[in-house]
Order: sequence, then structure tokens, then C-alpha cells
Amino acid sequence: MLVFFCSICYIYTITYRIAPMAIIAKIDLVKSLCREAGDLLQAAFNKTVPSKSKQVTKLPEIEMRLLYLVAAFIQKNFPGDRLYGQDETADFKGNVWVCDPVDGSYFFTHGIPLYTFSLSLLKDGKPVLTAIYQPVGDRMYEAEKGKGASLNGRKLVISSANHSLEKRLVILSSNQGMNLGNLYNDLLKLGSKTIVTYSSIQHGAYVATGEVSALIIGLSKIQDMAPVALIVTEAGGVVTDLHGNKLDIFGQGSHGMIATSPNLFSQIQTTVSRSLT
Repeated sequence: MLVFFCSICYIYTITYRIAPMAIIAKIDLVKSLCREAGDLLQAAFNKTVPSKSKQVTKLPEIEMRLLYLVAAFIQKNFPGDRLYGQDETADFKGNVWVCDPVDGSYFFTHGIPLYTFSLSLLKDGKPVLTAIYQPVGDRMYEAEKGKGASLNGRKLVISSANHSLEKRLVILSSNQGMNLGNLYNDLLKLGSKTIVTYSSIQHGAYVATGEVSALIIGLSKIQDMAPVALIVTEAGGVVTDLHGNKLDIFGQGSHGMIATSPNLFSQIQTTVSRSLT
């Protein structure tokens, strides 16, 4: 009986000590890190003087600080994983994290509160988890491969009711690989409300919520492509390159990205194809 009691006590003690960490999901750890990074980003923004032509901003300093924070987070919680950019290897085998510490840097340096922090996990080169935090408004977006996407715990499902771009908001980000003027005019002819901006990840999240109908990116970095691709597809959207082919987040040249709803994709891609340079 004593042996049995001691065994139960031992099991209880081990469970009590280990279970709390064991049940913390990876996405919850990542979201906690994103909030910490968001607080640092917000504090830095509050001290930022809008940049002028001859002013030097503090952006590189805060970006480096946030990347150090991410590196320490990965080393502590996922010591077998790697952070993209820490070394010169292009090998994406296994678990590799990609981070965009300040998406919307143009806005950030000009004193406009439109920026996000994002951290994504790639497994063998494919995005499987992402968290995007927008400090202004306290908006936490998250997505896991096969588990859907959400905003502050609310499941995101892209509407399939829209078949027209009439009065729909379309975002263009980066004109590399496209004739931006022609594309802009063609989209306006379809009745859309088209804006050219500098924050790919944030507006990709807006596609997932339905606040933006389509995001079109000319040429971008893997840090931008990975979170947008995952959160939009997990919300039921369509993500391809500019030619309408399967997205390659490692693609070079004018591969780019289209992120939109299934019902608007054909119309968007046909319009984009006429602008490719």
C-alpha cells in the first residue's frame, strides 16, 4: 500500500510539474512572444519622430532588438529549430522560423500607426504556423496548417458571396514585375477601390478577415509571403503567383503573389496577367 501511495504521489508530482508546460500549444507560445514584441514596437513607435529627407530613424535599431528577442525565444523553447537570416545557409529542411519585425516600416518611420510584427514557422520549406500582431487595435491573427485561421479567437472564413469587384477594396504592394499604372487603371475600370500601399502582411491579414478583397504583390520576401499565404489559405482563400500558378514562396523575379477569395480569383488574375512586364 505504501509503495502504491508513493507511486501515486510521484506520478502526481511529475504531472504537476510537467503538465502545465506540456499543454501549452506552440501557437500560444508564439502569440505570447508576438505580444511582447508588439509592446516593444509600440513603445518605440511612440518615441519615433516622423522621418524627413535628411533624418535618420531608429528603425534598424528596433528591428535588430526584435530579432534578438525572437532568436532567444527559439533557442529557449525550440532549441532544434533555426531562425532564417541567422546564418548564410539557404537550407530550409526541418523547422525554420521567419520573422518580419516591422511590416509597414514606411508607415512606422513616418509616424503612421499601420504596422505589424509577424513570426512564422516553415517545416521543410512550407508554412505551417503563423502569428501576426497589430499593436494598434490589439489584433492578433493566427493560423495553423489544417486548423484554420482566427482573429482574437474568432474563426476567419472568407466569404464566397462576392462575384464582382464593384466597390471592393484591392491593395497593390510593390510594383516590381508589374506595370503598376496599367494594373491600377484596369482595376478601377472594374469598379474596385484600389490602393497602392507598403504593408503586405497586414493587408494579407485583412484579406483573411474580408476587410480587403484582394492583395497583389509584385516581388516580395519570404518573410512577407509565408504568413500571408498561410493565413489566407486557412481562411478559405486562394493564393497563387502572379501567373495563377501554385505559389512558390522562394520564387524569384516576377512570381509575386495574388491573395483573394475563390470567387474573385479568375477576374483578378486575368487583370493582373495583362500588366506583367
